[in-house]
Amino acid sequence: TIGFAANAQTSDRNRTGAQSNEQSFNGVNTGRWDRYSTEPTVRKGIDLSFYSQHTLKNENQKLSTNFTNSYSSNVENGLFEQDTTMFGGVSDAWNPAYLRQFSTINNNSFIGQVDFEHLLPKKKLRYEVGVKTIIKNEKLDGKSDRYSYAANDYLSDPFALYDYAYNEQVHSAYGTVGQELNKFKYQVGVRGEYAVQAPNLYSQNIAVKKEYFNLYPSAHLRYALKEKSEISLSYSRRVNRPSSHDLNPFTNYADPYNLRTGNPYLNPEFINSLDLGYTQQFKKFSLTTSVYYRETRDAITRVKRFTSENTATVTMANVAKSQVTGLELVFQVRPTTWWRNTLSFDGSYISFTNLEDASSNFNNSGFNWGIKYMGAVDFWKKTAT
Repeated sequence: TIGFAANAQTSDRNRTGAQSNEQSFNGVNTGRWDRYSTEPTVRKGIDLSFYSQHTLKNENQKLSTNFTNSYSSNVENGLFEQDTTMFGGVSDAWNPAYLRQFSTINNNSFIGQVDFEHLLPKKKLRYEVGVKTIIKNEKLDGKSDRYSYAANDYLSDPFALYDYAYNEQVHSAYGTVGQELNKFKYQVGVRGEYAVQAPNLYSQNIAVKKEYFNLYPSAHLRYALKEKSEISLSYSRRVNRPSSHDLNPFTNYADPYNLRTGNPYLNPEFINSLDLGYTQQFKKFSLTTSVYYRETRDAITRVKRFTSENTATVTMANVAKSQVTGLELVFQVRPTTWWRNTLSFDGSYISFTNLEDASSNFNNSGFNWGIKYMGAVDFWKKTAT
């Protein structure tokens, strides 16, 4: 079986906004500015995919491929007006400041994957091996013009000129094996991954390249205590890489008191998860419980740093190690054939601990919990729910 798919999309959006900022000292208003914005955006994209599946002679072996290439462009033109009044405690209206922004983002990504699966029915064993490649390229160009009353024209703003490129490559090979032995089921696997992340802000001569090679093992065990009762234990190691936006070191000065910038030196998060679960099914309802523990190294979070000039910069940082211990309960009941109900509870205790930055105190801890209900009604058979 072979297949080909193409998908194209286009969209237009016009976003408007209004923002006010006031400053006071000893109860006296010392400054105020109002900012109005209009940001029309045009986005276009196309996705091309090719896939195949080949079943071998004994029908217990399958070879699958999937290749996808995506391209998108995003063009945004913004017009901003800023009015400043009430400075120094005296009503004093300045001439409005006008700003034009132009930005273009081009994204190109490729995903290629090949998988081979083999089933051994007599041994109730299945194994799978595969390789996968992800390549992403992003190019962002932008500039801004400020209106000059002296020149009676818009002039280029050198502080808002940026030329940013981002490249990401992830190459991985993986394998899993699973088997059923009477009441016992298991699946174990490992993925080896080589990754490269390279944010480059050419307009400020900032170029960073980080390379990683890591192994990510996983194991899942299940044991049937009774016909409709099961206990499970699972472990996995995962990675959460920072996004292109989080790595972009360009500083956004749109709000002069609240600056925004990325951090090109971010490291990925590494997460170790352990889960112990129990499931019990009855005629009309079921109960699933699990106790879990997750440890995250180099946790990525948003931080705000303040200066003596009354400004703050929001950025991303690897601030700590986080540990989460929690309990999850899921209760499902179907009192009739047409009415299904799910009630779930998740409660956890999370703590953050500094890793290396002793000058900043990011230690924190607390409880989180939530309850969720979902109900579904089947109006009639073989149709909408």
